[in-house]
Amino acid sequence: MSYRPSGMRMWDSWFLEHRGTAHMFYLQRLIEGSRRGKEEDNIGHATSTDLVNWREGNPSVRPGAAGSLEDMQPWTGCAFCPDDEHFYLYYTMRSSLDHGKGQRIGLVRSTDLSEWAHYDANPVIVPDSQYYASHSAPLANGVVDCRDLIIIRDDANARYLGYYAARTNEPDLEASSCIAMIESRDLIHWNHLPPAFAPKRYGCLEVPDVFPLGGHWFLTALTGHWYGNRGIFSDLDVTEGTVYAMAESPEGPFLENVEDNILIAASRHSGYSCRSLVFKGQRYLFYTEKSEDRIDVLTIPKLLRTDGAGHLRAIYSDRYRLLYGARLADPLVPLPILSSPYPNPHWSLPSGFWSLQDGRYRGYAAHGWQIGLLPIETVDMEFECALILTRGVAAGIAFDVATTDTEKPSLEASCVFLDAEEQKVVCADLPSFASTQKRRLMVKPGQAYNLKLVLLGAQIELFIDDVLVLQFGQRPRRGRVGLFVDRGEAVIDALRVTRLIVNPTD
Repeated sequence: MSYRPSGMRMWDSWFLEHRGTAHMFYLQRLIEGSRRGKEEDNIGHATSTDLVNWREGNPSVRPGAAGSLEDMQPWTGCAFCPDDEHFYLYYTMRSSLDHGKGQRIGLVRSTDLSEWAHYDANPVIVPDSQYYASHSAPLANGVVDCRDLIIIRDDANARYLGYYAARTNEPDLEASSCIAMIESRDLIHWNHLPPAFAPKRYGCLEVPDVFPLGGHWFLTALTGHWYGNRGIFSDLDVTEGTVYAMAESPEGPFLENVEDNILIAASRHSGYSCRSLVFKGQRYLFYTEKSEDRIDVLTIPKLLRTDGAGHLRAIYSDRYRLLYGARLADPLVPLPILSSPYPNPHWSLPSGFWSLQDGRYRGYAAHGWQIGLLPIETVDMEFECALILTRGVAAGIAFDVATTDTEKPSLEASCVFLDAEEQKVVCADLPSFASTQKRRLMVKPGQAYNLKLVLLGAQIELFIDDVLVLQFGQRPRRGRVGLFVDRGEAVIDALRVTRLIVNPTD
């Protein structure tokens, strides 16, 4: 479900809007035998007029000749259009001569976004040893980080600024990781500047994006524990994701609020390689996510917004409505509670109950947890409701609740819930509550929260008051949808469930 190139999985992607059409460029890997293996080494290209339905086009950049500085798969870059007629596509050059350790940035150009010609003096960007580990002074293992370029226009100073993943000459892993900054007047000749973002606390920062929003400038970058260190996120339950930093000008320095530095994140299988695009006056956020069989696909775009405190947030967007199919539940016609499955069927005793009263669902469990099953099968869907934890520990939405032919529920299910005891939002597998995704969230008993749970293939996204708080991939199961309460009382109202229709690309 969602976009991926035919017979391929995809990961890093970047975008350009031109005359109402969005152009996406991306890295890809072969997963099926219907395509030639060498095609996976090309940078893919797809177009869309609505950011949801994409059409695959011809590849834009291929590896160079054997023995050249770019004979390996090209990596992430950016696309830029300075004057509506000329297009610049930058990419990361890698070579078998040094086993891909020494990266450089190359350029191809086009006048139609279809046919691309290599600049004859590539590479156009290599690190300057004055500020960064360079080809003349690499890291001890020979690595030179120089990848994932993003470019912006700095009209106030009649120039262009670029940002890319690099390392300073610091001796240890965390101190060296940075986002380099460069400047140019012609998009070909570049001068290096001191780092735009050098927090000295990440094993690696990569896939940067830089943009203005809400009166500030923001820089985002991918990182995670797998790069070599932990304790790097403002939420200790997080292990991978995209962080953000803020500045008052595009030159920076970009500084992060270590109490709130997460744009999107999770504890496993999180959204990957965030990049944004201004489309019809709105800035949208894109990332890739795991789908069935651990295959990466492009997700439905979110809006980027800032709150009153200047925090950067990913917000539910109207693009989901392009997927709307049949309405499965409506607030004007409440669905009945089918049954309340036993938390442990061996003893056939409930832990509480759910009931429908005056169009509102009320749940109660004094000492344990209880699900109230609804007559809805888990499908690709958007489940929306208003939830109030009147008192107690937790309440939320259950899905993939397994049932038998006799409609006697088993114990297998997934659940997302607001936990006032831990002050977190949680996704867990029932009945053990293992394999959880958690994010820090202030949960106040008596307060109403709007929940939107999006299930799309293997992608799971949870929005609370339209802010994205959980997103990850999980192998889908089959079952029913239900309501959940744990050691407390809850009210769920305004329940709306909509089928989502997405056509596979294959």
